[in-house]
Amino acid sequence: MREGWAYVLGALVLAGWMAPVLAEFDTAHCGPILDVQLDAYGQCLATASADGHIRLWDVQAPEVPAFLSDLGAHSGAVRQVAWAPPEAGASALLASAGADGHVIIWGPCLAQGTWRVVHDENLSSHGAVQAISWASSEVGTVLACASADGTLSTVMHQGTVRSGDSSIDHRWQCQSFAAHKGQATAVSWASTSMPSSAGSLVGTSLASAGDDGVHVWRIDMQGPWHEERIEGLPAQGMARDVAWKPWDGSCEMLACAKGRQVEFLRRDPSQSGTWRVAHHVDFDEEVWKLQWMDIESQLLVTCGEKEQRSVLLKQRLSGDWDVVELDEKKQ
Repeated sequence: MREGWAYVLGALVLAGWMAPVLAEFDTAHCGPILDVQLDAYGQCLATASADGHIRLWDVQAPEVPAFLSDLGAHSGAVRQVAWAPPEAGASALLASAGADGHVIIWGPCLAQGTWRVVHDENLSSHGAVQAISWASSEVGTVLACASADGTLSTVMHQGTVRSGDSSIDHRWQCQSFAAHKGQATAVSWASTSMPSSAGSLVGTSLASAGDDGVHVWRIDMQGPWHEERIEGLPAQGMARDVAWKPWDGSCEMLACAKGRQVEFLRRDPSQSGTWRVAHHVDFDEEVWKLQWMDIESQLLVTCGEKEQRSVLLKQRLSGDWDVVELDEKKQ
């Protein structure tokens, strides 16, 4: 990808296994683009750059993206951006993770095209924020953050209070715990997380990746997060990414990116809180990012070294996985 350029891809045409490029455009970023995220409605695209800026684009007509706003509160590279799930009542909230150690939550103003900082969580004592992930709407407006010193943090919206005659202040609560020896690189919420009460994380689960591999965390009672057991796992090496599969009514599953391999872990139904390695898929190139598709048992994998590309993993009824190349041309 050319520096500062973004590409708008069409939805995957699963019958033909192709993702057509609908547009490519210069974002005017002064550094490489590190992350690109589309909102839940497919209307607004956020581009995050090493230049410390986030730029928003109206892509309702994807062939001609229209610039909306430039968000520049970070003092370092923006590693990742994430849109809050609209079902949580968070409307159009956008979170950004910065190399400056700050997590900033943005919201639109009444004036069209303008955005403001709703909340700025300073996690700089833990180093750069490497990754962020919003919890499902059942949990509430809650963000998990992975930091360079191996710390995981949760930032939860606690409500609003009126300040003065007209302004409203948002209250947020941050909790942190040591999760990895070395840096934490990714974090993902369980789609089945069901808090015991409003404003509580009791009953929720997280998975995280880092220099010492993948870990799974849960809160069963009021108190600290505790780690669940993973059995049959080879010696843990660095894990770049982890993605919790959306609940399909069958089993809990995690996908992990480790070197040139995607590893699948399943929760053992006979032993609560125990995970086992179910499958792994080997690649000829380094694996970087993972994203579960809305269609069941399909995982989008970003891999490559000199030039990154995307492939699709599709699970058979037997449990094995097929690797499907995605190209602009029909395979």
